[in-house]
Amino acid sequence: MRGTVPAHRVSTKKAPRFFPSPGRPGSSRAVRPPGKEQHHAPWKERHRGLRGHRCPARSGGRRGGERQRPGLDTGRRPEREAAQGAGDGSQGLCKRAKKIDKRLDRALKRLKGQANVKGSVARLAKRVERAKKADHTEVETFLNHKLTFRRSLVTTLEQRQKDLSKVQTWCASRGEGSGT
Repeated sequence: MRGTVPAHRVSTKKAPRFFPSPGRPGSSRAVRPPGKEQHHAPWKERHRGLRGHRCPARSGGRRGGERQRPGLDTGRRPEREAAQGAGDGSQGLCKRAKKIDKRLDRALKRLKGQANVKGSVARLAKRVERAKKADHTEVETFLNHKLTFRRSLVTTLEQRQKDLSKVQTWCASRGEGSGT
């Protein structure tokens, strides 16, 4: 009785297949009838050079260790690169300089505002004082940390505004973007 299984425990269903078998349609190893050969390599062979190992699209048609012979076209165009810029984003920065300056002005105006202006340092300082007076120490420490960050933000934005004015004069001298 040891090796037999009770009849109610025997299942007539097949076990689920998690991996495709060699003869299953849709498998890359499926056996195909003559004349129906696979016209493309399996996925791993097609994309073998995904990390640039032997992929012609990524290595410029060369293998990784080979050097470019002189006189051959490398695909780089120095004259086009000079026209586009150095790749540091200066063209886009020159184009956005006015908008950035306006945004910095708005932020500094809000931060330096009176106690009735939302987002101002004075308003937050007033909230810290109220929390201190009500003896809410946790709230006070939270708001105090927020206040120190906001005070440092004022100096950061002022420095950013100075740097941006230099960028605007540089852009104007080169004739790029919106300038000043």
